[in-house]
Amino acid sequence: MFYVTSFALEETSYVPFAAILIGFIAASFSIAATNGGIGSYPEAVVLAFTLFNIPEDPSRAFGWIMWGSQTLLIIVFGGLSLIYLPIFNRKKAIK
Repeated sequence: MFYVTSFALEETSYVPFAAILIGFIAASFSIAATNGGIGSYPEAVVLAFTLFNIPEDPSRAFGWIMWGSQTLLIIVFGGLSLIYLPIFNRKKAIK
């Protein structure tokens, strides 16, 4: 998801795979450091991308897009599982 999303912005479409990998690793550590990585996730991406001379503003935008999409994905699928788990477990308990 991290690599594919790099093509969403014109400014980050040329980012090399090594920068994407370093950004992913740095952002992953930032999630553990704060609650869900809010604020620190985009900054970790900026720090990683500046090692490869990628401008700060597109890097920050990319970090916020990644953080927002991952958070939205967790909320949507977490809500769906909250709804569907009792339904599936009730059918198993009847047997």
